Amino acid sequence: MPIYKSNSILSEISVFFKKDDSNSALFTLTDMLKGFNMSEKVLFGSRSKCNSKYSLLQVLELLIMFPCFMIKNPYNYCRSSLSGFFGCEKDVFYRFVNNEIYDWRKILYHFTIQIWNKVRVRSDHKHQTVCLMVDDTDFPKTGRRIENIGRVYSHLGHKTILGFKSLFLGITDGKSQFILDFAILGEKGRKNIILPIIQTTG
Repeated sequence: MPIYKSNSILSEISVFFKKDDSNSALFTLTDMLKGFNMSEKVLFGSRSKCNSKYSLLQVLELLIMFPCFMIKNPYNYCRSSLSGFFGCEKDVFYRFVNNEIYDWRKILYHFTIQIWNKVRVRSDHKHQTVCLMVDDTDFPKTGRRIENIGRVYSHLGHKTILGFKSLFLGITDGKSQFILDFAILGEKGRKNIILPIIQTTG
C-alpha cells in the first residue's frame, strides 16, 4: 500500500477549513508546525517503510492535531471529524506511541527548542526574566495492570500511593512556559534502586 499522496497532513487539513476567527487557533498551530524542521531521521532515528500508507511524520502530525478536534485518545479518533479526512484506524496510533525505539524525550526537546526560538523574537520577551522550572508530580495507578508499578510517596497527600513519580524540567519567561524534558520514575524499593520507567536521553 503506497504512502499517502500528500507530504504534509497539516496542508491537507488547512484546505478544509475557512480561515476565520472560529478556526484561528487551528491555523495558528498548523502555520507554526509547517515552519518546523521535522526530519524522520532526527526525530525517530529511521525513515518510514516504503509500504507504509502513512509516514511517521504524518502520524505524528495527526497526534498533534488531536486537541484541536477534541480527540482524547486514538480510540476516539474513528468517531471524530478528523477521521473523515484521513481514514486510518486506531491501531496506527497505538503502534506508533508504543514503539520503544522512539526517544520521546528527544522528540519533545526538539519541538520545544523550535517553539522557544520563535518566542524569543517576540518583542515583549526581550524584557522578561527567563527561568528554569523543576516540578515533580504523582501519577496514581488508573489501569488494571501496569508494568513496573510501585508505591511512591505523595507530597500532596502526605502518604504513599500506588503509581509513578514524574519529574519535569520547564522554561518560562513569565508569559509562556514549555516543557524541556521529563522522566517517569519509581521510588526506592527493597534494594534501594530508583527504577527509571522512561530512560534518559543519550
